[in-house]
Amino acid sequence: MPEQLLGFHLRANFSSLPNWDSVRRATHLLNPTVQNPLSVDESIWPRSTDIEKHKTLFEDYYGESSHGVSTNGLNLYKLRNKELLQTSRDSAQDALLAVSASDLDVNALIEHHKIERSNVSLKDIRRQQWSFLGFDVADDWLTSGLSNCGQGRAMSEDDRRTFQSDLNSSGLFQSADTATKFALLLSSRIPEHSPFRVFGMWMR
Repeated sequence: MPEQLLGFHLRANFSSLPNWDSVRRATHLLNPTVQNPLSVDESIWPRSTDIEKHKTLFEDYYGESSHGVSTNGLNLYKLRNKELLQTSRDSAQDALLAVSASDLDVNALIEHHKIERSNVSLKDIRRQQWSFLGFDVADDWLTSGLSNCGQGRAMSEDDRRTFQSDLNSSGLFQSADTATKFALLLSSRIPEHSPFRVFGMWMR
């Protein structure tokens, strides 16, 4: 699919996250053998609490609201400069995550959340040899349909077999086509979260 970079998150180091228990995995995951899924959803992969690191990395980070969350609708930001693509690596404290989406979805989300367009392209990400983690499927607030909407129990065995084969070890889709089919299915099954969109995830 034609896609572009939507923005950057600063997330907690995923290797420090606790494994899910069996009940949570069975409830939410298409493949319950995944111990600790990755996601654009911050309730699955929490964002870093390092405010100073946010200020250093992002030119459009304006602090926290009274509720302790970012004043940016998706907690997605612009890097201060492209050189940070080379120097910003995951550390013991946090990890820099880039999120991409289709051209149409990026335009819709920028308008919806009034966030700034990224000054970094997918070509820049690939040129700096960032790793592609996989595709998540989530709503306009980044609530993941893959790991936070109870689809582990809701999916039929036929649907589970159809989609499970394309999941990687992090519980993310490897194929944009499969992710798109799953997004369409969820949009019809969970209309209160519709539309679901496909998000690519990248990390240095």
